[in-house]
Amino acid sequence: MAVLKQKTKYFPSRDYKLLLLFFLFPLIYGCGMTPYRSDFSCPPTYSGICASPIDAYNDSVNDIDPRQFDPRWQKKRKKWEEKNKELLEARKQAALKKQESSAEAPNYRAELFRELRDLIEAPETPVVIPPKIVRALVLGTPDGKMYVAPHYVFFMLDEPRWVLRKIPERLIPASFTVSTSQKSRTAGEVRVNAK
Repeated sequence: MAVLKQKTKYFPSRDYKLLLLFFLFPLIYGCGMTPYRSDFSCPPTYSGICASPIDAYNDSVNDIDPRQFDPRWQKKRKKWEEKNKELLEARKQAALKKQESSAEAPNYRAELFRELRDLIEAPETPVVIPPKIVRALVLGTPDGKMYVAPHYVFFMLDEPRWVLRKIPERLIPASFTVSTSQKSRTAGEVRVNAK
């Protein structure tokens, strides 16, 4: 008896190799193509200032224009100013009119900040005005086979609220009276009347 040995394939067929290569190649190639590069931060054609974000922020906060130290930029600026004298004069006139109008009308933002500053600097602290709570006595009432025992009912006339500044005291009624009628006694109702 002859044993026939089958030929086993350890490697996938050619079609699988091509398919694997087709999907693997873009994956490997794509990892090397990141769109973010750090070796140049300003393009060579850019005519402005190329600075780090921290330096640009510090210059803007301190109102420093780094271009004023660049002689090439100063020459360009002088040529532009000579050509556009009328435009610069019109801009100056508009700025003067704007300053005059803003001096006449109160600045909303400045007024808001002044009010907030006054609130922060005020020695008074915010307080909570407590609610008015009323306690009403419900008398015991027989109702057929049931007897409702006397008990109290508490309810709020108004809600608590925060106060950020002094307000005049509200007039609080001196006393409350509880009146019940024969009809309300059987139903267990209580009416609260303020004097």
